[in-house]
Amino acid sequence: MLAFGLALLLPPSSPFAALALPALLGEWVARRRPRLGVLVGALLAGAYITVLALLVPLCGLGDEAGRACDRMSAASTSVTWCAGSATLALTVLAIAWPSPRALRYALWSTPALMVATFVAIGFASRRR
Repeated sequence: MLAFGLALLLPPSSPFAALALPALLGEWVARRRPRLGVLVGALLAGAYITVLALLVPLCGLGDEAGRACDRMSAASTSVTWCAGSATLALTVLAIAWPSPRALRYALWSTPALMVATFVAIGFASRRR
């Protein structure tokens, strides 16, 4: 319940929300219908990846665009393709074998890994 409350309070780009919302919704649906739960969680994870893919290139539109925005914008296409491809592959595997919980959580955590990648790119460019 605490995780659900935090996921509602945090912005969608937060790594915790990106990990928690697909997992919470997918697990809730997966109790009755495992394959449908995987699909619901995967659709939500894919929606997060799409939103991040659209927002990150717009990072530098402000008055003070830093090096972090430039690096994230340049890396956004390749990171999006990697995260999207992993999401599709894990969705197919998790629908085929819905019982392994680790496979489902690997699928639902791909948006959080994408956010973490952008955070790492941002911190790496600030250090230089």
